[in-house]
Amino acid sequence: MEGLHQHVPKAYIYLPMGFALSVEMLQMWYERNKKLKVESLRLLCDNYLVRFDVGENDIFLSRRFDRGKNQSGWLKLGFLSALSFMQWDEGDRYLWDYTAIADVMRRYMKADDIQELYRRMVFNMLVRNTDDHPRNHGFLVDDGKISLSPAYDIVPTPARFGVGTGFRLAMSVGKRGREATLENALSRSARYGLSKKHARTIVQHLLETVSGWREHFEACGVSRRQVEFLAPSFSICDRDRV
Repeated sequence: MEGLHQHVPKAYIYLPMGFALSVEMLQMWYERNKKLKVESLRLLCDNYLVRFDVGENDIFLSRRFDRGKNQSGWLKLGFLSALSFMQWDEGDRYLWDYTAIADVMRRYMKADDIQELYRRMVFNMLVRNTDDHPRNHGFLVDDGKISLSPAYDIVPTPARFGVGTGFRLAMSVGKRGREATLENALSRSARYGLSKKHARTIVQHLLETVSGWREHFEACGVSRRQVEFLAPSFSICDRDRV
């Protein structure tokens, strides 16, 4: 039954197109640059992501990356959230830290996975995804080997121009804690096995890619009003340079 996949339905009441397109932009970046790993998604309707209306809301079906199929039927692949991987609890928010995850990953995973985590942290800043808590990062377990799972649940947080343009991520980023600035992201890049030069190259590459978000959204049919509504969420692309 090649070509069959299981999907997860998700309903978004506020700005559903913003969610779909933010993930689509991530996928676009992955396809063009072959660096950031994300679950296979497409905008609106095909084998990967299906959008349909339920009343005034939209429902999205996102293909599961923790399911596989063989001749015997469906298989559930091993999955651990970063919360479980780090043996953290919901009450351990003061411990939530990207670099702490990178340190533990070093015991079990390749350098590529650790550097991939760094890219996702920076990307979360650029699209103002403040819902980047440890449950929204995960790992796949296959035949005793652990690897970083595809990215998922990347949602730009709505904001307004001139009102709290600075923001914080859900997990600590660098020497200035959860402060979502590229300077802070660079402050502990060595913990991901990156030289300052390599880290700056990654950040600059992401900046250049995400800075084209308006054109991409408009090409996908998002109205100008919706684009303007999302603009403050991408303000870091214009504000910060490295």
